[in-house]
Amino acid sequence: MTIPECQAEVLAGLKSENHPSAGWYETRYAPAEQGYWAPLVHWADSLLLSIDSVLDVGAAYGTLIVYVVSRFEPKRRVIVDAYRNLSKSIAERYHLDYLDIDVERDDLPGGKFDLVLFTEVLEHLNFSPIPTLRKIRDALSDSGVLMLTTPDAQSWGRRYVHYDSWEEMPIASRESPPRIDGHIWHYSEEELAKIFELSGLSVLKFERSTSVGGKHLCYLLTRKPEAQ
Repeated sequence: MTIPECQAEVLAGLKSENHPSAGWYETRYAPAEQGYWAPLVHWADSLLLSIDSVLDVGAAYGTLIVYVVSRFEPKRRVIVDAYRNLSKSIAERYHLDYLDIDVERDDLPGGKFDLVLFTEVLEHLNFSPIPTLRKIRDALSDSGVLMLTTPDAQSWGRRYVHYDSWEEMPIASRESPPRIDGHIWHYSEEELAKIFELSGLSVLKFERSTSVGGKHLCYLLTRKPEAQ
């Protein structure tokens, strides 16, 4: 399936349920979303490893995981997301195990994954990104890869509403205040280099993509050897 075909299926699922986000997805999100993560599609197409398991952390409406499932036919297909925007019919049709999990406060499901998707989520994290990225790193199989995208601070501008630096962000706990839904921090390429190092991740590939809002930082990552 192509990305437009996946989008058509996602939209049909939303409309079949009279989902409140169907109109938004059709008119605003679907036309823009490829700009967030365009490089990931050709990275996925060129992967030489077998994908038997996929985890999508923050799947939004599900376009990318539908593409990955149609492309690789993995046996294990898991979504963790505190916001259920993906239609039930798509989850059922593609046999997606949808778990209502807050990736910052909760444990990820057990087992290892050959591919983890983490697109346009990092900027929404309310707390230090390092513990969350370490959780994801630990969920990767020995040859597993993480595909991550986030707005480029150089293009989108800084967000100083909540913090003056990402290093001020506290560690998440169950006693932490309720989640703020929005962009909390926009990261630079230099900041992410440090964060990935501290999280035990190595960059395999990097590209910038362009959406209506600006540039996005797109990464293909794997576990650092010493983090195996």
